[in-house]
Amino acid sequence: MKLVTLVLRAMMLFGAVMSVTTLAKTTKCAHPKEVVKVVKKATCTEDGKVTYTCKKCGKLLKTSKVKKLGHKWSNWKITSKAKNKMVNIRRSCKRCKKVQKQTCTDVGY
Repeated sequence: MKLVTLVLRAMMLFGAVMSVTTLAKTTKCAHPKEVVKVVKKATCTEDGKVTYTCKKCGKLLKTSKVKKLGHKWSNWKITSKAKNKMVNIRRSCKRCKKVQKQTCTDVGY
């Protein structure tokens, strides 16, 4: 009699463990919190990339493109006088330090 009771209890316990395990596998993550990671920073000339990952289960939720920033130019400055009433001017990007140079007519300001 004790053996039958023991076997029945073991089967009930095993069945309960199996149903909890099955429930855990079938329950979907609601993705309550996201981890935002900058994969590539946007620059003046190139797009950047950001990923969003679930903090709980680690699933990649989405990837977003960050548009390139474009140059942020300084004001034009006269760098030197050229020949025939011409001047050399330049400006630079405040972000990436790229320089643009031109020669133009001196208007005499």
